[in-house]
Amino acid sequence: MSELRNIIDMRACYAKALFGFAAAKTNLPASRLSEAAECRNFEALEIQHELFDSLPAHRREEWKKRFRIIHAGSLTARSLSFSITSAPEKIRAGFVEESAWLLHSIAAKHGFRIAALDLPAGAVVADPAQKKILRRILEKLHPVLRENGQTLLLPFRLPVSGGCSPLEFAAFLRESMIPQVKVHLEIHPHELRKDFDPRAVAGNLRFETRAVTFCYDADCGNRLLRQHLAPWLKYFALNAFYGPYFVCPFSLEHRLSAPEAESYSRLAEELKHKQE
Repeated sequence: MSELRNIIDMRACYAKALFGFAAAKTNLPASRLSEAAECRNFEALEIQHELFDSLPAHRREEWKKRFRIIHAGSLTARSLSFSITSAPEKIRAGFVEESAWLLHSIAAKHGFRIAALDLPAGAVVADPAQKKILRRILEKLHPVLRENGQTLLLPFRLPVSGGCSPLEFAAFLRESMIPQVKVHLEIHPHELRKDFDPRAVAGNLRFETRAVTFCYDADCGNRLLRQHLAPWLKYFALNAFYGPYFVCPFSLEHRLSAPEAESYSRLAEELKHKQE
């Protein structure tokens, strides 16, 4: 994306980027939160709303002040949301009712404005019947989202591994006409070619994206490097999206969560001071 040098000041874009830890996606326990989430260069946090509720009141207030952005993670347990589009109508109705109540609750108690539905959105949209059900669920949640000023994120995996294409997913969101529903890109950088082009991988999903998480298996020796992140920051600079960019290192019993968080924090600092 060399053309960016002529139209965008990448130094300013790097400086504005927000980095943080995906505690919800990694299912990090409360005992490991501080060591992974409170790295020096982290200004964002994704945390399960139940876990945030369990923290002492003074801790919650400290974190609301410390982090510029806090995402609430998935509204309901993955075991429920993951299969909700294939569940009977009665269960779907209960799911919508529970989700609506939770959206009101996290807005009132913590001021959380962004939450997610943890489901295989790409696979759902690829199936005409499930796609229709998902749209119906989102339409029922739309009034609640609008009333609370909240955004609901649907995860989309890159590179695509089954399911619809980025183009089809963007079309689904556009046709649904619910501005409060956006994309959480879950990028697996070690599955991409070294010379990958984000535009070829993600298409125009940057216009619908409100969060990015870099996922990888830390136990296999994978590490996030500048060449994994920089192309994405340049891609999103085209529409002035500055994150949050979360790190999600999968590790048995979370033994590498803290070291990987610290490594990502150092990378964030390096990127923020990169001169282009």
